[in-house]
Formats: sequence, C-alpha cells, structure tokens
Amino acid sequence: MRRCEATYGAVRRTGTAELASSDWRLGGGNGEVAYGNRIVARTPCRNVAGADRDEVVTYVFATAPFTAPDGKHVASVTLPHGTDLHVFTLATG
Repeated sequence: MRRCEATYGAVRRTGTAELASSDWRLGGGNGEVAYGNRIVARTPCRNVAGADRDEVVTYVFATAPFTAPDGKHVASVTLPHGTDLHVFTLATG
C-alpha cells in the first residue's frame, strides 16, 4: 500500500492518506470493493487491444477521502515517488 502526504494549516502540519485500489475488474466479477474505495464509474465491458471486447464489468475507483482537521485547508499533496501510480484527478474543497 502506498501513502501520500497532505500539508495543511498555517503551521504546515501534515497528514497521510493511503493510496490503494481495488482490482478494476473485481476479480472478474467475484471480488469486492476494498480499501474504502468508492466506485466512480462502471462499464459493462472493457476494450481489448487487437480484439473486440471483454464482457466483464469494469470499474474506476476513488480512494477513501482524506479529511483535514476542521478549519484547515489542504495546501499541498505529495505523491509517492518511483511507483506505478496513475492519478486521473485530485480534488480539494
């Protein structure tokens, strides 16, 4: 499991959040969503290079949210280095 670090507040305190994702096909339909992930998109199949398509439900997940302490706002996020990590979006608010 990977971790990222969020910096917040006037005195630059930090907190960590876990970065882990469920299998995007949930084990061919037999698995369960893990790590507190949330489903943000679902398709009935996936495209396969050089073929037609694979008829298995496929998902895009969001990690469990990181919440800064009340009254604090996230100033920066540091992602882990040297990993095979794909970040499609990052939101604060």
